[in-house]
Amino acid sequence: MTSRHPCFYRVPPQELHGRNHLTEATQTKVLNTVISVKRTSPALCYEPDFIWKDTKLASLERNIRDLEDEIQTMKTNGLLHTDGRGEEFKQMEVYKNHSKFMKNKIDLLKQEVVKKESESMTLQTKLDALTNQNSDCKQHIEVLKESLTAKEHRACVLQTEVDALRLRLEERESFLNKKSKQIQDLIEEKGTLNSEICDLKDMLEVKEKKIKILQKKAENLQEQLKDRDKQLDSLGDRMTSLQADSSNTDTALITLEEALSEKIEEAEMHKNENKELKSKLASLQERLSEKEACEAEHVARWNPELSERLQVLQAEAVRHKEEEEKSNAEVQRVLALLRELQSERLEQDKRIIELERQVKEQNQKQSVNPGQAGEMTPNTQRQMDDLMSALDKTRKELDVTKLQLSSTQNTLTERDNELSRIRADHSKQLTEILQL
Repeated sequence: MTSRHPCFYRVPPQELHGRNHLTEATQTKVLNTVISVKRTSPALCYEPDFIWKDTKLASLERNIRDLEDEIQTMKTNGLLHTDGRGEEFKQMEVYKNHSKFMKNKIDLLKQEVVKKESESMTLQTKLDALTNQNSDCKQHIEVLKESLTAKEHRACVLQTEVDALRLRLEERESFLNKKSKQIQDLIEEKGTLNSEICDLKDMLEVKEKKIKILQKKAENLQEQLKDRDKQLDSLGDRMTSLQADSSNTDTALITLEEALSEKIEEAEMHKNENKELKSKLASLQERLSEKEACEAEHVARWNPELSERLQVLQAEAVRHKEEEEKSNAEVQRVLALLRELQSERLEQDKRIIELERQVKEQNQKQSVNPGQAGEMTPNTQRQMDDLMSALDKTRKELDVTKLQLSSTQNTLTERDNELSRIRADHSKQLTEILQL
C-alpha cells in the first residue's frame, strides 16, 4: 500500500491562463451589466467611482468563488496529505480570513451601492422635476412669445391709429388757423362798421335837430292852416249865403269873387294881426292876473262869499293849468318816443341796406371762392333774421305808440275844450263879480 504524501495542489499554468480568461470574460460581463444598468438609470451613467467599485466588487466575488472551487476540488480529489495539514489549515485560515474580509468589504460595497442607488433615485426624481419644470418653462415661454407677438401687433395697430390721429390733429390745426384768420378779418370789419355807425349816429343827431326845427315850423304852419281853414269856412258860408241871395246876377258873382279875394287878403292880414294879438294877449294875461289879484283883494274886503268863490275858481283854474301842463308833457314824451322809434327804424333800415350790400358782395365772392363764402353765409343770415325780428318789433312798438299818441291827442283836445269852457265860465263869473 503506497503512502500518499501530503502536498498542495499546484494549478497548472494552462488552467491559470484559462481562469484568467474566465476572469476577463466575467469582468467584461460585469462591465456590460453595469453599463446596461447605467443606461437604464441615466443619473449614474457618468459616475466613474461607482463603475470602479462595481468592477472591484465583481472581481472580489469571482476570486472568492475561485478559492472555494479550489478547496472543493482539493477535497474531492484527496490530494491533501496529512503531513501538510498544518500549512493547509494555515492557508485555509488565511483564505477564510481573507474571504471574511472580502465578504465584509462586499457588504460595505453593497451598502454603498444601495446608498448610491437611493442617491440615483433622488437625482432621478430631481431630474424629472427639472424636466417637468423645463417643459413648463418652455410652455410659459411659448405663451409669452404668443402674447409678445399679440402685443407687437396691437402696438402696430396703435401706431397706425396714432399716425392717423396726428394727421387729423394737423388738419384740425390748419382749420383752426383758417378760422382764426377769418375771425380776425371779421373783427377788423366790425371795427370799421362801428366807426361807420358812430359817424352815422352823429349824422342822425344833426338830422334829428333839423327835424325838430322843421317839426316846430310845421306845427306853426298847421296852426296857421287851421286859422285859414276857419276863415275860409266862414267865407264859404258867406259866399253860399250871397250866392243864394243873388244867384241870378253875374255882377253879384263877380262882386262876391272880388269880396272873396278881398276876404282872403283880409284873412292873411287877420292872421298877421292874430300873431300880434297873441303876443299882446300874453302881456294882457299877465296884467289881468295882476288885476285879478287886486280885485280879489278888493272883493275879499267887500264880500267874503265872493272871495271864497273866487278862490275856488282860481284853484280850479290852477288845477286845470296843471292838467294842461301834464297833458303837454305827456304829448312831448310820446312825441320824443315816436322820434326815437323812427330814428331806430331808420337806423335798422340802414343796417338792412348795409347787410344786403354785404350779402351781394359775399355772393360775388362765392362765385370766386365758394368754400369761404359758404362758411360766412350762416352768420350773415342769422344777423339778417335778428334784424328783421327787431324791425318787426320796432314796427309794432311804433304802431302802439301811434295809437297812444292819437289817444293822447284826443284826450288833449278834450281837455283843451274843457279848459276853454272853464275859462269862459271863469271870465263870466269874474264879470258877474265885478258887476256886483
